[in-house]
Amino acid sequence: MKNRVVGTVLILSLAVSGCVSTSAGVGGSPKTATAAALRQQQVEYERIQEGVVTGAVIGALIGAGIGLAAGGQNRGQAAALGGLLGAGLGGAAGGAYAQNVNEQTKNISAQKEGLQKVIAQADRSIGQARRINELASSLASEEQARINGLNAQLRTGKITAAIYRTEIGDARNNINVIEGSRDKIDADIAILDRVGKEPGGAEAAARANQLRAEKAKLETKLKLLHDVYNRIPGEVGSV
Repeated sequence: MKNRVVGTVLILSLAVSGCVSTSAGVGGSPKTATAAALRQQQVEYERIQEGVVTGAVIGALIGAGIGLAAGGQNRGQAAALGGLLGAGLGGAAGGAYAQNVNEQTKNISAQKEGLQKVIAQADRSIGQARRINELASSLASEEQARINGLNAQLRTGKITAAIYRTEIGDARNNINVIEGSRDKIDADIAILDRVGKEPGGAEAAARANQLRAEKAKLETKLKLLHDVYNRIPGEVGSV
């Protein structure tokens, strides 16, 4: 039992760290308002995930888990140590429980509050994923119309291949943004899956499934965008 808890805690902490370390850069100059908005939403999503890392949400869960794993017969003292460690890992919010509260009650309270914060954070991530999906859908439609227009202009000699390349200079970045958003959803799913396996984690598991649904939609938009860019003539070059 101890090893299982510690293993879960370590995996969870690594998954949280991955939220920041796997973030993709958003470079380039978007050609449309939708592309610019999509980039901004990705930045907002990154801020949401960084809030998990810098706040006390995961720290409280990690502290509680380590306290239970290390406590043996004296779980009261272990809970106190876990709470302090959780505060150090997760930020100042965990420290409020360290004083004048029954140790065992405090441990249970910290776990419940930590789970509530994870759920609230998950709801923000789900909302952000939905907004990204809406923008990705609009972007795919706009890019299809844009590529159709550029193809027609290239065929009639109104633009050169060099001008065409300039006009689609943000295409690779559009793909990167959507792929980066998909990776952020994956990182959130990984965290929620870990939390969902713990006692009382049913809500976290449900949120993970909601995010999986949003990821599936985003994968569809990504494929559509790839199909659109595959219609760029060979003399222009691939995206």
